[in-house]
Amino acid sequence: FAAVMSQPHERGRNVGTVVSGIMVGILLGRTIAGVVGEAYGWRAVYAMEAAFMIPVWIGAARLLPQGVPSTNLSYPRLLASLWPLMRDNSPIRQSMMVQALLWACFNAFWVNLAALLAHGPWQLGSAWAGGFGIIGAAGALAASLGGRASDRLGSRKVIGASIGIVTLAFLLLAGAETSIILLVLGVIVLDIGVQSGLVSNQTRAFAVDPKAQGRINSLYMTATFFGGAVGATISGWLMARLGWMGIVEFGVMLGVIAGVVHWTSAPRQTEELA
Repeated sequence: FAAVMSQPHERGRNVGTVVSGIMVGILLGRTIAGVVGEAYGWRAVYAMEAAFMIPVWIGAARLLPQGVPSTNLSYPRLLASLWPLMRDNSPIRQSMMVQALLWACFNAFWVNLAALLAHGPWQLGSAWAGGFGIIGAAGALAASLGGRASDRLGSRKVIGASIGIVTLAFLLLAGAETSIILLVLGVIVLDIGVQSGLVSNQTRAFAVDPKAQGRINSLYMTATFFGGAVGATISGWLMARLGWMGIVEFGVMLGVIAGVVHWTSAPRQTEELA
């Protein structure tokens, strides 16, 4: 919605602002859920979530502007158009693949953090695991900066930097079993990289067709969360069998694959740099 309402030269900044809000909410939600869950049980977390959605619903209905459809296609035809849209536009495909890999890294860390803290040398409970969401929220503010950088430098440069930052984060996290400082630094660096990548990849995909922003977003977010689901599943298996270093190696491997995808998908000189 923010992308549709934005001028092309400010799309990255505005999308970055919205994504910063989303990610700060996700990460602080982990903190709140950790505290509430430890004190009152997991059911209380879902009850609180349901209660919070009521004022959000009212606020959205009253404050958001009226949207204007960009097409008169029927809903089934819109769904049918998703495959040709992805097939015919390589920037969309590339952004989907890279962000799926980065989100797999993101979930691989956060899904297994509680196990590291509880069963590793730290012996800390769920409230402490949730507390790391506050640290991650600082890194999540990088989404706004990543959006501005995409507007100014071009999204491909920011995507490349984001991949490198995520890979660096897992190298730092290799010491998370022995150093709380490296764990904290790894959380911050990981979230800076993932959130910057989220916005820059999204901005690059959106630039393909201003009239298909909703459909592009559907493709992009489906790939993102599919990658996150795969990352959570595989990393849980690795954590059970190889321990924390299995997670670290998995994250580095995903970062390298994302780098290869990004490098090999560099546009030809005849193509416009996104």
